[in-house]
Amino acid sequence: MVGWSMKPTMARDLVIDALMMALWRRKPIPGRDRSLRPRLTVRQR
Repeated sequence: MVGWSMKPTMARDLVIDALMMALWRRKPIPGRDRSLRPRLTVRQR
């Protein structure tokens, strides 16, 4: 996947925005487009 997003700090939303951009650019096959956001798990230190 290729996607990018810029913000002053590295935050969870920054990563999610980049992944969503990559999925949008990829244009998944209809019917196979599964939502990424509900399954995304972010580890916090």
